Amino acid sequence: MNIYINDLSKYYKNKKALDHITLHLSSGIYGLIGPNGAGKTTFLSILCGLIKNDSGTIEIDEVKFLSDDFYHVFGYVPQSPALYVDLTCNEFLEYICALKSIDKNQIDHTLKLVNLYDQKYIKIKKLSGGMKQRLSIAQAIINDPQILLLDEPTTGLDPIERLRLKNLLRNLSKNKIIIISTHIIQDMDHLAKSLIFFKNGQLLDFKSPQELILSLKQFFYETIVSKNDLQKYIETYHVSSIVPINDDYKIKFFSHKDELFPHCKEINLEDIYLYYYGDVYDKR
Repeated sequence: MNIYINDLSKYYKNKKALDHITLHLSSGIYGLIGPNGAGKTTFLSILCGLIKNDSGTIEIDEVKFLSDDFYHVFGYVPQSPALYVDLTCNEFLEYICALKSIDKNQIDHTLKLVNLYDQKYIKIKKLSGGMKQRLSIAQAIINDPQILLLDEPTTGLDPIERLRLKNLLRNLSKNKIIIISTHIIQDMDHLAKSLIFFKNGQLLDFKSPQELILSLKQFFYETIVSKNDLQKYIETYHVSSIVPINDDYKIKFFSHKDELFPHCKEINLEDIYLYYYGDVYDKR
């Protein structure tokens, strides 16, 4: 399975929500990363046919984009799922099976995958927020889709359920394209094949986590500073971590200049996020 996205753009009045995005996606899990307003939800909405792009093309192996055949191999979890709260979990998934023309025998298996089998006959309105999120994931995967889009799927999930979801997606990812939009970049560690960074509707970077860490490690430094000097460093650099050491602090920061400080031995995906988006939160 391959998706070829060429020169994709979308405008809202005079604002570019997406600005000439070109990507080639093959089987695997992709993390779609960026702050609010970066264009992530617009991108996913175009891929699932909810809104139309203004220019550019999307082509997919084996099926025509937005055809009936496309929707038979497609699953989507929106940022704010709409559920029929007076139905039970089982009734809701029966309805989804009817819409997708698939056998209802898939329901029990799918509920077990998302850890909702014990709530099978509970009405949706009685479920917790995390359970509702898992039910939304269930409706998206019940047809075993080859293309799966998830917009902020870990919202409302506790750490155990987040781990369960990551393991589920890892097991599902063989021969599938899974795109996960998220603010929690550490969820992509040891999960995503590649990370797609959006900012102001533009594609900033598209690399594997390992490639990103290797390519950007040179810009990160660490040093020990006194309590009196800490604020000066925070105001001068983009500091990604502060660790107390006795009466001092060990800080990690990035700079595009050649600094007279030791380079970091290790950086992580949260450091990478700060590298690309630190100015978004910079109040200076």
